[in-house]
Amino acid sequence: MRRVLAVLLLVLVAAVPPAVASEQSPPMPRAGDELRSHLDTLARQRDDPTADLGVRERIAVEMGATLDRAAATAPTADARRAFWSEAADVLDAFSKKNPGHPEASSFQVQSAVYLWARARDRLRAARLNPTDTADHEAAVADLNLCVERLRPVFQAIGERNDLFAQNVRFRLAQALADRAEVAGRDDKATRAATNAEALAALAKPIAEPSLQGFARLLRGSLLARLGRYDEALTEAAAAATCRPAPGPSEQIAVRTEILSGKGDFAAALKAVDGSALDPAEKTLWRSKVRLANFLASGNTATEAALFTELEALRRSGRPESRAELAAVAAVLREPGEAQATLAWDVLAEGAAALGDNARAGALERQSAARADARGEKSQAVAARLKAGAFLFQAEKFAEADPLLTRVVEDPEAGAARPRAGLLRALSRGRALALNRPGATELDYAWALKYQVETFPAEPSSSEARWLLGKLRLAELDREGALALWEAIPHGNPRWAESRAEIAAVRQRALDLQRLNNDRSEVERRVGEARSFLARSLKEAKGEGELIDILLATARLELTPGSGRPEEARRLCEQIEKSVARPDQRDAARRLLLVALAALNRWFDAEQAALRESTRSDPVALLPTIRLLDRWASEAETDVRARRIGSFLRILVTPAMDRLDALTADRRVELRLRYARALLFHGDDRGARRALSAGVMPDGSSSDDLLRDLADTFARLEAYDLAVDVQKLRARQAATGSLPWFDARYGLALAYYRSGKPKDALHLLDATAILHPELGGGELRDKFLRLRRRIGPSE
Repeated sequence: MRRVLAVLLLVLVAAVPPAVASEQSPPMPRAGDELRSHLDTLARQRDDPTADLGVRERIAVEMGATLDRAAATAPTADARRAFWSEAADVLDAFSKKNPGHPEASSFQVQSAVYLWARARDRLRAARLNPTDTADHEAAVADLNLCVERLRPVFQAIGERNDLFAQNVRFRLAQALADRAEVAGRDDKATRAATNAEALAALAKPIAEPSLQGFARLLRGSLLARLGRYDEALTEAAAAATCRPAPGPSEQIAVRTEILSGKGDFAAALKAVDGSALDPAEKTLWRSKVRLANFLASGNTATEAALFTELEALRRSGRPESRAELAAVAAVLREPGEAQATLAWDVLAEGAAALGDNARAGALERQSAARADARGEKSQAVAARLKAGAFLFQAEKFAEADPLLTRVVEDPEAGAARPRAGLLRALSRGRALALNRPGATELDYAWALKYQVETFPAEPSSSEARWLLGKLRLAELDREGALALWEAIPHGNPRWAESRAEIAAVRQRALDLQRLNNDRSEVERRVGEARSFLARSLKEAKGEGELIDILLATARLELTPGSGRPEEARRLCEQIEKSVARPDQRDAARRLLLVALAALNRWFDAEQAALRESTRSDPVALLPTIRLLDRWASEAETDVRARRIGSFLRILVTPAMDRLDALTADRRVELRLRYARALLFHGDDRGARRALSAGVMPDGSSSDDLLRDLADTFARLEAYDLAVDVQKLRARQAATGSLPWFDARYGLALAYYRSGKPKDALHLLDATAILHPELGGGELRDKFLRLRRRIGPSE
C-alpha cells in the first residue's frame, strides 16, 4: 500500500504525462469558494490526530493534487503559480509537522514537481517577453530549489529501479536539463557539466510506459547538447515508437535540435515539413532551423531564407514569434546589403522585443531609406512611421520629429498621416515634460492644433483635442478648453474622461464665481452646468459612464447656496444601490455624507462620518473634508457650524496620527482642516494649538487653501497673520481676477481689524481707482461697506 501511495504522489504536470493517474480523485471544485471549502475539509481531516498516519498522508496528497488541478484551469499566470506554491507548501508543512513519516521522500519529490511546474511556467513567460528578467530569475531560483530537493532522494535510491526510482531519475534529469538551458550563454562549462549530470541520471533504463517515451526523448536532447548526435538520433527514433509517444511538438523540438547540431539542415527542414504540426508551428520550427543554418554558413542565400521564414512567422501571429525575432536580433546586428527592404523591418521588431528601441528606430530608418531608393513608396512610409514610434519609445524625440513630420506632410501617405501627426505631438509634449533642449510649448501646441485642424474627423484627433484642451486650461482659456473637449464624440476613449473634466471645470468656475456671489451669474453658471450634465447623461452608454455623470451631478447639487442637497442625496443612494464600480460607490458614499449634513440630518451624518473615518484613507477623504468645510464656513448659525464641525473632526482626527506618512503639502492641509474643525466646533484654544504645529504654506499652495488659512486666522483674531496670507494670495492671483479682488478685500479687512485703518483705506482706494467694478456682485458691496465704515481719509 505504501508503494502505491508513493506512485500516486508523482502527479506530473505541464507537458509531460502522469506517472500513474489517480482514478479515484474527486472532481475539481467549480468555484473559488467551493475550492476553499473543499480544501478546508481536507485540512481538518489531515490534521485529525486520531486518524491513521497513512490516511492523513493520502489526504495531504489529495490536497496537493486538488491544487494542481486548480492550477491547470487557473485564468492567470499568477493564479497558476500561487496554486503550485500552495501545493508544495501543503506537502512541506506535513513533512515538517510529521518528521520521518513513511512517505517523506515521496512528499519531497512531489513538492519538487510543483516547483518545477512553476519554473516551467515562468520560463515560458520569460521566452515570450525577453525584456522581463524577473520571470527568468525566478525560474532559475525555482529550478535550483527543485534540484536541491531531488538530488538527496536520487542519491538515496542507489541501484533501485522500481517505479518510484524511475520517477525520481526522470524528474532530476528533467530539472537539470532545464537548469542547463537557462545557464548563461557564455558559461559553456557549467552547461556541459549540468547536461552530463542529467544524462547520468538516466543511465538506468526507464521501463515505465508512461515515462519511457519522454525519458528517451530527453536523453536524445541531452546527447545532442553534448555533441553525440548519432546516439541522440537513435534515442529520438526510439521515443517515437513508444506508447504513449511524446507529442509532435516535443518530438520535432528534439529532432531539429539534433539535426541542426549535426549540420544536416535539409533533413531538419524535411522533418519539420513531414510532421503533424499545424502550418504556423511548422513555420516557427523552420525559422529556428534557418537561423541555425545561417549562423553556421553566413551566406546570403541562407540569410534570405531566414528572413522569408521570419516574415511568415510574424504574419502567423503566434505568441512565440516575438521571442524568435528577439533571438535573431540578439545574434545579427543588421541584415546583409543584398537583403530585401523587409529584412530591416523584421530585425527592427526583434530589436524592440529585446528592449532596444533606439536600435529598432535606427533599423527602421535604414529600411525607409532603402525603400525610397528602390521606389517602394508604401514600405518607406510605414518604415518611417515605425521608426518614429520606436525612437519615441527610446525617448529620442529630436530624431523622431523629422521622420514623423515627413510622414504627416506627405499627401500620399494616406492613413499613416494622422497617426504620425498624433505621435509627433506626443513626442513634442514628452520632450517638453522632460525639459529637453529645443523643446517648446509653442511647438507642442502647434502640433496639437495642426492635428485637430488637418484631421478633424480622425479618432486620433480627439486625443489631440484632449491634450490641447489641457494646454488651453493651463493658459486660463477656460472656454477654449471646454470647446475642444465638447467636440470629442461619444465612443472615443476620451469621451468619459472629457465629460468628467468639463464638469469639474464648470464646478470650479461656479465655485470661483461664488467669491463675489453675483446671484444672477451664479444661477446662470449652475443652469449651464445642469444642462451640460443632462446632455451628457443622454449620450452616456453603459453603467460606468452613467454613474460618472450622476456623481458629477450630485457634486454640483452640493454647491452651498445654489445646489439641491435633497437631489444629491437621492442620486448618491441610487448609485450605492447600483452595480457601480467600487471607486464610484466610494465617491457616492462620501457625497452622501455631505448631503446628509447639508439637509440637517445630524444623526445620519454623524454615523456616516464615523463609518467613513475607519474605512477610508485620509488623502482620499480630502475632497469630502474640503466640501464639508465650505458648508461649515458658510453656515447661517453657530449651531449648524458646530454640527458640521463635529463631522469634520471625526473625519480628520484619525489622520493626525499618520501625518509622517504623508507629503509635506498634505500634512499642512490636514493640520489646517483639523484646526478649522475644532474652530467650527467651538474649541478656539484647540484650534490655536493645532495651528502652532505649523501650517504656513509655501508659494505653490492653492488659492482655496490660502483663503481658508486667512479665514482661520481672522476667526481667531490673528489679524497680522491673516494679513501675511492675504498678501500671498494677492501676489499669486492674476490681477483683476475674482481671487485677486477677494484677497484685496480680505487684506483691507485684516488691516482694519488689526488697527491699521490707514493701510486699509489706502488699499481700498487704490483698488477702486484701478478697478472701479471691484469684482462686482456682493464683493463690490463689501468693498463699499468697508470703505464707509472706515470713513473719510485724512
